[in-house]
Amino acid sequence: MGGTEEKLTERLDQLEKVRFDAVDQLQIHVNINNKTQFSPSDNFIRNTGERLRKYGVLFQTLPWGGNDPNVYQRLLDLGVAGFATDFPDITVNAVRKYYGQPEFKPQ
Repeated sequence: MGGTEEKLTERLDQLEKVRFDAVDQLQIHVNINNKTQFSPSDNFIRNTGERLRKYGVLFQTLPWGGNDPNVYQRLLDLGVAGFATDFPDITVNAVRKYYGQPEFKPQ
C-alpha cells in the first residue's frame, strides 16, 4: 500500500473493522528522503507495526529511494518484520547484522 498517511490510515481502519480478515501480511511503501526521513513517518510506521501485530499480520515495507543498510536496520527498529527490495544482498546482510548473525557471502 502506498499513499499519504491519511489515506493509509483510512485503508488500515477499513481493514481493522473486519479484523484484517484474510490478510496475513501487509506491505507499506516507504519513501526515504536524504537517508534520514521516512514517509510515512517513523511514528506512523511504528504504530502500524504495533497495530498489525495485534492481528498476527506480518508487517513488510518496500523502501523506495535508497539501498543503505542503515535504512533496513532503522525500519527493523520501528517494528518492520520483512522487506520487498531490489537489493537483496544488502537487505539480507543488514537483517543478519541486526540479529547478530554473520554476513552472507554468495559462493
